[in-house]
Amino acid sequence: MQNLHSQKQREPKTPIKTQDKHRLLIVEDDVSFSETLKVEFEDRGYEISMASSLADLNEIRNPQFRFAILDLRVGQDNGLQILEVLKAKSPDCRVVLLTGYGSIATA
Repeated sequence: MQNLHSQKQREPKTPIKTQDKHRLLIVEDDVSFSETLKVEFEDRGYEISMASSLADLNEIRNPQFRFAILDLRVGQDNGLQILEVLKAKSPDCRVVLLTGYGSIATA
C-alpha cells in the first residue's frame, strides 16, 4: 500500500485578493512548528503574521486579526497574557490555544 502522505502533491492554488484574505496570527516560539503552520495556512489563502513573544505581538503594526493560534507557553511569556492583549486589540478574533504542557487546572 502506498503511503499517501509521502505521495501528497500540492495543487496550484488560485491567488486570493489581499482584501479577501483572512488574517491569521501565529504566536509560537518553536520556529519549525510555526513555519509549518505558516506554510500550510498560506496555501489555504490566509495572510499570516507571526510572533514568538508578547513583545513581538506589540510590535505588529495592524493587530486586527480574524483568527489566531497561540501557544500557552511562549518562551518566558504566558499565552493567557498574550490572549488578553490580543483580545483587547482584536476583540472579534477567534483563537485556538495550544500547549504541550496541559493540566486540568490550566484547562
